[in-house]
Amino acid sequence: MFPRFLLLVALAASLALAPASAAPEGAVRCATHQLQAYKEMIRAVPPEQMVRTHTGDHPMAPPDNPGLGDSWLWYTWLLNGYPVPEEKICTVRGVGENVYVVVEDSQWLTNVDQEDVDAMIEAWDNSSLGIHPDMGIYEINTTYFGPAPDALDNDPRIYVLYYDFDVAADGFFWWFDQYPDGTQAFASNECEVLYMNSSDFDPGGDYLIAVQAHEFEHQIHWLADEDEAAWVDEGMAELAMWLYGHPDNVASFPNQPDNDLTSFTGSWADYIKVYLWTLYFFEQTGMSAEAIRTVMDEPANGPAGYNNALAALGSDRDFNAMYSDWTCANFLDDPDFDQGQYGYVGENLPPFSASLKNTYPVPPTNATVNRYAADYVKFVNGTPQRLHFDGADFATWAPRVLLIDGDQTVGVEWIPLDA
Repeated sequence: MFPRFLLLVALAASLALAPASAAPEGAVRCATHQLQAYKEMIRAVPPEQMVRTHTGDHPMAPPDNPGLGDSWLWYTWLLNGYPVPEEKICTVRGVGENVYVVVEDSQWLTNVDQEDVDAMIEAWDNSSLGIHPDMGIYEINTTYFGPAPDALDNDPRIYVLYYDFDVAADGFFWWFDQYPDGTQAFASNECEVLYMNSSDFDPGGDYLIAVQAHEFEHQIHWLADEDEAAWVDEGMAELAMWLYGHPDNVASFPNQPDNDLTSFTGSWADYIKVYLWTLYFFEQTGMSAEAIRTVMDEPANGPAGYNNALAALGSDRDFNAMYSDWTCANFLDDPDFDQGQYGYVGENLPPFSASLKNTYPVPPTNATVNRYAADYVKFVNGTPQRLHFDGADFATWAPRVLLIDGDQTVGVEWIPLDA
């Protein structure tokens, strides 16, 4: 049997992108990205002014050592439009070594109960479902991504605040909470808080606890590199879910691989592509915290940041080379072939969509592909073919032939390009 041929074309040039689609249920719905535009409104605050305004008898001031049953006013956010704060009484329902679980009073024993709170504290302090079962979210995230901010309240615990969102989102991190209230365009709770939606999914279930790990990564990434590209930040947050042991389902992106890795619009496909890229990078660099921290701490953003990180790690591949291997890995998912660069160990991928060719000869075919995206063309049941590729001269191309016999990878070859 002659091996089936699959032609991969990967592009690294600027072309028009398709509009985003809404994220269906089943993928994380992180409102942090939707709030990204407001991040540009942050104003620098002199160090001597970085002090809390919610102190003493202020109704929004927490007690010195918050404990079970303590209540005070919090800002919760209406997000259906321009963000608007609402002042709500919220109560501490759980205190762990690394976390406070706070619930808006109307949600207690309606959408959130003690069993939920106990599950969250266990997940933050003691255990997870992934590769580190004896580590909780706090230890996992601070080990792999870096330290959490703690500039205002001088309390290392992270607040997880559950309230009823007015939008279809699971959670978010709000940068303005890292500044004193009144110094920014938006109000601040003046502490390290992650906002979670109490009304759509089980608050104490594995999924929303994994989303807490996702949002905690955003908080850590803000401290490490506050202007990082959204696709890098979201990819790291998706990796946090994988490290906790409950990653997003791999769907949508395999059906639309012509999707620019470096553009993040918030669609489900976008979450999955950046998840797969970050997991691939993590595996290819030894599954080490050092590799992830190197990207997190790198001042350069996007591909440049990955280039610098790969160089610092002593890799023989730059971003473009690793990206090109990644597009092959997405189709083959065969970690046992060659040096393991064409597959995943920690994820099983569904088939990726390809344009099928089974009548020969195949006439010349015109097509387009977005930058940092891939098209797959699958040739089946044919005699040996001569493949001719002619890409636009202004772009950088990485066309490869993947040789497959049944379920067996036979080879991966470059199509040589001239000027």
